[in-house]
Amino acid sequence: MNEIDEKDYELAFQIITYAGDAQSSAIESIRAAEAYDFEKAQKLIDDANKSYVKCHDIQTEMFTNEANGKKTKVNIILVHAQDHLSMANIRIEEAKNLLNIYKKMQKLENK
Repeated sequence: MNEIDEKDYELAFQIITYAGDAQSSAIESIRAAEAYDFEKAQKLIDDANKSYVKCHDIQTEMFTNEANGKKTKVNIILVHAQDHLSMANIRIEEAKNLLNIYKKMQKLENK
């Protein structure tokens, strides 16, 4: 594997790692919201967003490099990383929506 390949793989694995962290935090957020621990749920969503931004920053760097003529070799690991990035985004949005739903449920239960 040459140096360029190693850098491409390293970036892909960084995306996978941060996206995994984002998804884990989002899932934990949903569990906290289900237990009506809304403060914890929101903190976990914030953590998920921070990890997601790190992924997005890496992806933006790759897009910028591509625009500047430095090609990224597409490989199965990079494709897998992009899948993780997309799933993290979906999971964070799901956590936000469920947090709002559980807040409404608690209000209705307290009436």
